[in-house]
Amino acid sequence: MIRGGTIAATLGVGLAMAPAPAHADPCSHFGYGMPTGPVVAPVFDGGLGRGYRVCGRSEVALRGGALLLVDKPNFYGRVSAGATLEGSWAPTKYAELFGGAELVRYDTVIESLTASAVGFGHMFLGGSYRMVMGERTTIGFNGKFVFPTASALYREARPFGFDFGLTGHFAAHPKIHLRGQIGLMGSAMSGHAGVGFRMGASVTGGAEFLPVRRFAIATDLVGVLGYTDVLDYFAGAVAFRFSNLKRFGFELAGTFPFAGRERAQAVVMLRASVRLGSITAPPPRTPRKPRAATKQ
Repeated sequence: MIRGGTIAATLGVGLAMAPAPAHADPCSHFGYGMPTGPVVAPVFDGGLGRGYRVCGRSEVALRGGALLLVDKPNFYGRVSAGATLEGSWAPTKYAELFGGAELVRYDTVIESLTASAVGFGHMFLGGSYRMVMGERTTIGFNGKFVFPTASALYREARPFGFDFGLTGHFAAHPKIHLRGQIGLMGSAMSGHAGVGFRMGASVTGGAEFLPVRRFAIATDLVGVLGYTDVLDYFAGAVAFRFSNLKRFGFELAGTFPFAGRERAQAVVMLRASVRLGSITAPPPRTPRKPRAATKQ
């Protein structure tokens, strides 16, 4: 007589050995140079608290961005601009290491007196790992450190930043992807006033739309709470993304805070990337069946 345990074991082995369905991983929709993940136009230095993609890849990218703040009633203005070289390495489909350096950073503050600074900017180093991979859902976590290498911006205190987030990606449709991240962020610094430490929380939620294989639109709502105030900022973000269906990707993005302590009106960014290693072309469109001819 065959026992129930034997049947269960047999079924388990059969399911484990069964071939996976085509495109079982939602990241397979981004197997070429098309950018993916949250909008990359960070408000805080070094991208502190910014959401990160769950689909790892190996690539090299160069981005240039600027932050604009105009406060006429208080006669205050700030312009910050820089160029960042960044890269990532995905040794497996589960793990990714990433980092970047702001090669040049320019800041000017306009008050009763104008002050400007030019020099090397911030560096960051981090990693991500996918814990769950389903047919339409994948879940992972990521974290990074932001180093105070922008020597022209600091005098007596140098803050070290870090963040950690749990992120998820859901393929609602091959052309519609939903994602979100919740995380913690913090910084520590030392100076004549003593050791300073603060922490906050960050939340990112958004979607990616791929109406055609060469073009995508990403939208996000981003919030940071408790870091410098009850509500640091609440912002909307949008990115227009392009790819040549091979290794190259291009992104035009912007983040626009509209609530909270942060007074910046906009952060804009241009980013160009080259994907390394093997690539997977997006699946071709399914041709429409021709309509039957109508008899006269």
